Amino acid sequence: MSDQREGQDLEDLALNIATEHLLGGVPFKELSSRYHYSPATLHRRFQTWLNQKRFQLVDKQDRRTVARFAGFDDGLGARLSKAAQIRARVAIILGAEAACSPLRDDGPQPELAYLAADRLHLALAEATAPYLMDRLRNNMHIGVAAGRGVGFTIDKLGELSEKRPGWLTGYSGIHLYSLSGGGRVGAWYPITRDLDADENVFRLASILQINRQAVHYMRGWISKDDNGQKRPPVPEPTLDLAFLGIGQLNRQHHFYHFDQKEFGPMQEPLEVIWKFQEKDGRLRDSVAEVCHRLFLACDTSDVPQEFLDAVKKVNNLVLAVEARRISEAEEVLVVGAGASKKAALLALLTSVESPIERRHLTLFTDAWTAKELLEAL
Repeated sequence: MSDQREGQDLEDLALNIATEHLLGGVPFKELSSRYHYSPATLHRRFQTWLNQKRFQLVDKQDRRTVARFAGFDDGLGARLSKAAQIRARVAIILGAEAACSPLRDDGPQPELAYLAADRLHLALAEATAPYLMDRLRNNMHIGVAAGRGVGFTIDKLGELSEKRPGWLTGYSGIHLYSLSGGGRVGAWYPITRDLDADENVFRLASILQINRQAVHYMRGWISKDDNGQKRPPVPEPTLDLAFLGIGQLNRQHHFYHFDQKEFGPMQEPLEVIWKFQEKDGRLRDSVAEVCHRLFLACDTSDVPQEFLDAVKKVNNLVLAVEARRISEAEEVLVVGAGASKKAALLALLTSVESPIERRHLTLFTDAWTAKELLEAL
């Protein structure tokens, strides 16, 4: 590489390097392996930037800050893949530090953490969208769930399609399946559409120009009615790809944001779960959720039986595809990161109740979450 080309490449990376070194405390030795320049070169150039007063002090709690995808940490991804026996891609996300703090309603300015979590998933979607595009094959059967990780990635795929129309053509024979019912799944970040599974399926079908007959919606409320009439359609073929997010069942979960009528008979067991979570801090992040299916993210040995029964009752009533359809999928692509997802992701990788076969799992997460998972594993 010529000196001129090297200089320009480093200039283009200046903000990323300075952010990681100043705010993240990453030493130049570690940065050298990520950016393929010697520690001495990075240090020398960094001092030049400081002498030029190139960087300004900014308020890290500024709501206008946008998280950015800055590449992949392949070494960390390989370590997580080996430790968890999955396929892991670890993205370097800058500007979402507030998403690494637990989301608590009684904390200082909790909305900052909620917004940061949205922005973290927006940046993670930028990393995931090209992978999803590369996995597409005509005549595939793809299941799509609700949530930010899925919805934002699909929207990023739409942006790629607008920039390069020829990249996403020839997929009209793909079959799409909504994996869960309900509606009005949203985010704190301003968005122009709901992020429930049906909406995500509709958006993806529009991007790929899929035939209407090959798109299967769940429709209906989030739970079945008292007579069990709203049963989800079951896709007979094995799913080639199930595209999912992951969540924690607490008061910020979208289950609790519906009108009372949309809870249906699910209202009573949900209130039981919340009662125990409110009373016992150990149970606050104890229930994880994939595709509206709940599973425990805690040691069950001392969990009250009434709590366990409520979790089972929700799963019997929720409007979602059968759990076995997820476990039988050829590949399960999961997008999730941040403190609000940590316990759920750990349970996904370790719990015997996990609804996903780890050998089928491809996980897209960020570096902070990957390190937390590795430490716990």
